[in-house]
Amino acid sequence: MTATFILAFFQGVAGNIADGFGVIAFIAMMPVITIMILGALFKGER
Repeated sequence: MTATFILAFFQGVAGNIADGFGVIAFIAMMPVITIMILGALFKGER
């Protein structure tokens, strides 16, 4: 849910940056990356 609000904010910011699409793609992928990192950490503890 946080990614929805952050993505809307960064769409406005990315309009002023030359490579704005990379910023938007990074914000959109952040929840997936976070879950993958947490899964790797919890799997490593066992």
